[in-house]
Amino acid sequence: MRRKIRTLLVGTALLAATLGVAQQPAAAEPHGKAMPTQLKYYDIAVSTGDVSGGGTDADVWILIKAANQDRDQFLENVGHDDFERGSVSTFRIANPDLGEIRQICMRRNSSGLFPDWYLAWVRISWQDGGVRKSRTARFGGWMPSGIYICRNAHTP
Repeated sequence: MRRKIRTLLVGTALLAATLGVAQQPAAAEPHGKAMPTQLKYYDIAVSTGDVSGGGTDADVWILIKAANQDRDQFLENVGHDDFERGSVSTFRIANPDLGEIRQICMRRNSSGLFPDWYLAWVRISWQDGGVRKSRTARFGGWMPSGIYICRNAHTP
């Protein structure tokens, strides 16, 4: 029995690590039963500006600064060329409730043949109690390499 429990715990930790979800202790019900942490799905839309040389081949990350926790995430759609000039690239992440999103931060590295990037805006959308919510951050400029650039998140 202990081996099965240990295997279950290790499997849960590996799944959480694969999904990029930090494990959190389960909340307790009034009768002492453990409740699993509920995941929310956050849809991320990233708009690359329609300017000459605006698309990038670099790696891109997002840092979501929120009331309950921050979330740092590498953005990639395997087998798809994201962040092309004039395009909107979309991603979905699963995470426990972040709370109110305050800032959206973006960074890129210098990898790829064309690492420069003109970032127009980023929008994050999610379901909250049956209501669709979203926050947008406007960047409207060339992104430097290696540092996060943050913008306040606003209701569109």
